[in-house]
Amino acid sequence: MSGQIAFAVAGPPNEGEIRRLLRENPVGGAWPISLEREPDGLGGPEQAGERRCFILARDTASGQAVGLCERVVRPAWVNGEASMVPYLGALRIAESHRRRVTILKGGFAALRTHAEQADECPFALTSITADNSMARRVLTAGIKGLPCYLPAAEYATLILRPRRARPVPAISGVASPDLDELAAFLASAMRHRQFAPCWSAADLAAMTGAQWLVLRRGGEIAGAALLWDRRACRQVVVRGYPAWARRLRPLLNCAAPLAGMPKLPPIGSSLPQAFLSGLTAHGDDPDIMLALIAAGLDRAASAGLGAAVIGLPAGHAWRGVIRARYRTFDYTTALYLAHWSEHAAAAQAAAQGQIFPDVALL
Repeated sequence: MSGQIAFAVAGPPNEGEIRRLLRENPVGGAWPISLEREPDGLGGPEQAGERRCFILARDTASGQAVGLCERVVRPAWVNGEASMVPYLGALRIAESHRRRVTILKGGFAALRTHAEQADECPFALTSITADNSMARRVLTAGIKGLPCYLPAAEYATLILRPRRARPVPAISGVASPDLDELAAFLASAMRHRQFAPCWSAADLAAMTGAQWLVLRRGGEIAGAALLWDRRACRQVVVRGYPAWARRLRPLLNCAAPLAGMPKLPPIGSSLPQAFLSGLTAHGDDPDIMLALIAAGLDRAASAGLGAAVIGLPAGHAWRGVIRARYRTFDYTTALYLAHWSEHAAAAQAAAQGQIFPDVALL
């Protein structure tokens, strides 16, 4: 309890309240979107060994759930080693209670008490969209009772329009017997990407809505990409546009096919998108990367998708290469390591190098 607000770990009876809070409280900024979880607010483990905890804040006077935070722990690479890395997401507070910092304090205290475990990294990766100035101002202000938010990196999300492409003989899908080879390649390519996912062959086999593509040279895997359609359990719903985009949307959508840009869907509709995830290439070869993107966009076009999403560090060389080849809609997210003061040294050490989490898991 904190005043009249009660905090508790959410369970199956609360999943409808989670869905409501996500639906009614979009991510702030000039392009507001809601990151929704239909048909199950709690969802389920997305890979072996994953742990997930939701904390709900409830106003005891009204009985309404007014705040939410999710903490999910997954295997990921940290300083070249497989580690259990927490990620903080779905931080939402109902507009009626948004200026009560006690809800943030109580929620983080509840997570610290009920979710943290000894085998995890003593910090959590989290992201805030660059134009969500209110969230950044409050969470990075050093308020007593809140964790420290250590800036880690700027992360770029690129949205591309799917298009048909000529098949490349060296690129193929992945059959079950190839999963061990693919897992080994991904481990080699990703272990020096800080916070990249650590996927086993069993994890790859368990993915739903996933199409892996590999490029081979001399019979060996030299690059990989994952077209991951997650709309069956997670949706990105448009909740608003800047005034200029709202006025010009019909004209922009008419020009989108000629400009090679994704269309802007009506407010209240979900984006027909999939992620181009797990994008890796031997030696970070840009030609391999571009060939895999072309194949992924072709698969996305065949599936009737309206957009494909790529994520990478804002300063990565691939970003300029992709933008030189394709027209993209870009937005930037700030990545932080949230930690309590006694773990500042561990967070500082992990904030070094190339911060490269997977876009589909943010």
